[in-house]
Amino acid sequence: MKAIFILALFIGFALAKENLLKYNKTPKKQEVVEWTSVCDECEQVVQKFAEAAKDPAKMIILKEMLTALCHETDYEEECKIFVSKLDLFIDKLLPYLKNPHAVCQKFHMCSNTRIDRFHRVGVLYAKRYLNKVDGAKDLICEECQFAAHELLQVVDDHNTQVQIHDFISKNVCAHLGQYRGTCDILLDDFLPELFQELHNILSNAKQFCTDLELCTPTQVGLVAVVNMKPSQKFISQILV
Repeated sequence: MKAIFILALFIGFALAKENLLKYNKTPKKQEVVEWTSVCDECEQVVQKFAEAAKDPAKMIILKEMLTALCHETDYEEECKIFVSKLDLFIDKLLPYLKNPHAVCQKFHMCSNTRIDRFHRVGVLYAKRYLNKVDGAKDLICEECQFAAHELLQVVDDHNTQVQIHDFISKNVCAHLGQYRGTCDILLDDFLPELFQELHNILSNAKQFCTDLELCTPTQVGLVAVVNMKPSQKFISQILV
């Protein structure tokens, strides 16, 4: 369940990178790139999710992927039970997924400056690839460190933490019937750990951006080491 939550958090980052690479494969002409907003990406995710939910073959694959992640949690059996019922939960959600924009507004993914701060890191990561294509010089390293500082403020804000906890409990756990208690337990166990882990990573903006390869060790005055840093390890676990 922990890995599932984290995966959802970074879906927007992955989509930003995917969209940019898709439309900028060749450097024949220099084009102006219009970055998609978090709201737009959320709508794309909802739409793709709804389409996949109607495809039995894709649902099987989704269950297999999520089941494989369950062993990463301290509640492996409960997680597997939840995943086994995934199609039932999604079936009840499908009527609401017909309007992606309404769904994303409900989840406060549109016109939300705090969400946009997370999104900025994803945009910078994608921008790094574009600059390799056209050879442009940029300030990505400096921008990344600034974004990390902004993210740290969001992560450390107690009111934000409470709002996230209450929102997930009310809009996710409350609709899981007999599994609501298990969901709330997982939430109480997972969120504090996630916030602390994010705090530790973002507190060292130079290392964070270096691990993302948005900065080089030379740029930020770090000595390269062989061992994987905490932020690199954390991100690699998400993306694998």
